[in-house]
Amino acid sequence: MNRKVWPTRACVVALALLVCALTARANAAAAPPTTQFASDKQGYQLSYPAQWRRINPQKIGNAELSLTPDADLVQTRFAILYFEDNGDGQQETDAQIEQFLLAPLKRIGEASVESAVDSKLDQQPARKLRISVKPDANSTAKPMVEHVVYCIHNKALYFVMIAGPSEKMSEYEAGFGQIVDTFHFTK
Repeated sequence: MNRKVWPTRACVVALALLVCALTARANAAAAPPTTQFASDKQGYQLSYPAQWRRINPQKIGNAELSLTPDADLVQTRFAILYFEDNGDGQQETDAQIEQFLLAPLKRIGEASVESAVDSKLDQQPARKLRISVKPDANSTAKPMVEHVVYCIHNKALYFVMIAGPSEKMSEYEAGFGQIVDTFHFTK
């Protein structure tokens, strides 16, 4: 009886191995191409979707890397912002950081933090925010969403953020998640 079971078990094992190999191959083929970026100056590295384009970072604070997933450069922007310790020995509070992020958005209209949860950035404690902006009635701007993950590392404040029109943001959340997941501090 064992002789008849052996070929059946061998076939099941071989079939399972074949399925695993085909699944791994399909997953590797389905993985979108990425582009690597490293900042020696600000001390981080990450991967971002290869189809996202670099744009002039000087328009977004002190960002060394600024990207857009859109053909229309004004629509959606991603940036890493970095602020060194100012030497006053004070640690910014979450409320102060939220106000810092909301201030420029309030010039557009009503800006508020929809959600704020504890998170991680390269295994370090971080805070993840979802901010919504409803433009003033006389504004031509569209409602927008901003996703921000921030943390303090070596006394510097890092923001990983993306902002864009509310109706398009769901298209870019996976790419933003990829960037956050691959973000690593190098100093």
